Amino acid sequence: MTRRTLLAISSMAIVAAGLLFGQGANCEVKSASVGKFKIEQELILAATPNEVFDAATGDISPWWDHSFSGHPKKLFIEAKPGGGFWEIFNDAGEGVKHATVIYAERGKMLRFEGPLGFSGTAMTMVTTYTLNADPAGTKFHLTVAATGDVDESTAKIVDQVWHHFLDERLKPYIASGDYKKHAASAGGDDGRRPPTPQGNGASARFSPFTITEVAWLSGRWTGTAGSAVTDEMCTAPSHGEMSCMFRAVDAGKIEGLEFITLREIPAPAGGREGIEERVRFFGPDLSAKEGDNGITLRMASVSPTEIIFDNAKTDGFVKHMTISRQSEDEFSTHIEVVDATGKTGSIDAKWKREK
Repeated sequence: MTRRTLLAISSMAIVAAGLLFGQGANCEVKSASVGKFKIEQELILAATPNEVFDAATGDISPWWDHSFSGHPKKLFIEAKPGGGFWEIFNDAGEGVKHATVIYAERGKMLRFEGPLGFSGTAMTMVTTYTLNADPAGTKFHLTVAATGDVDESTAKIVDQVWHHFLDERLKPYIASGDYKKHAASAGGDDGRRPPTPQGNGASARFSPFTITEVAWLSGRWTGTAGSAVTDEMCTAPSHGEMSCMFRAVDAGKIEGLEFITLREIPAPAGGREGIEERVRFFGPDLSAKEGDNGITLRMASVSPTEIIFDNAKTDGFVKHMTISRQSEDEFSTHIEVVDATGKTGSIDAKWKREK
């Protein structure tokens, strides 16, 4: 068991020991024995089911106050199947995945599976939020079912810590109306739902994007795209910007060159700050390709394993680009395109870091 795990479990135990039950959440350990337990809690929150769902997902740092790092850079839940409950420690992207979302239906239910603060123990824990409309707002029902290295004392700790989260943190957060301000400052969508490609660079994440999101691209990469061998070199971030040079070689001949910039941009009207990628295409002799006015993409969503860019122009050839990161030294790209006749297609490439 790691030192961080011990600190996290100790923190949960200390908080639980100091909690005093007042009126609010109806808490109950439904059953507990060596190897498994189930707890349930229920409370009324003064907001609509959709509002409660949105406040309980995306950026949850305003009300979730337990973490491994003490002061995480990011703490958020991606409310989509397969989405992560992430705690990111720093700009390097180090952190922990507390759980994986296995069910997400806005305004109705969220379910995730993972050990939360018990990372490193032999425990499987499934947590479910069930939301139903109530005359006073929303009836929020919590169910936690766990199996593995657990006993009755573990169940009591988890039960009381969830009382802290829901009755002492989330409920006042909702009642104060601060959740509305937070959603507005985050650009509305707040990263709760998977991005819907709109071709306008609309962002789907909980906070402004910074150049640190793509800093890991620094260095030299080689790859393949169809029959072409590709090569790309990217600078380290500096003053909110990165630059990349790309070339494609097919049948022993350079087919084309690209110059790429990734940079932080001011928030467009009604939006938020973000990352813009611009691409210009050149022939082997650096002559601009005929009719080329470049491509402008804007970051739409980001997680530790996936970045999505949307075209900033409604009539652009490239519509969406997905970067999937397999490891520190491997990633792939999937680019969706539409030609002048409306025919759709895609370009896929795999990349490895050159050391």
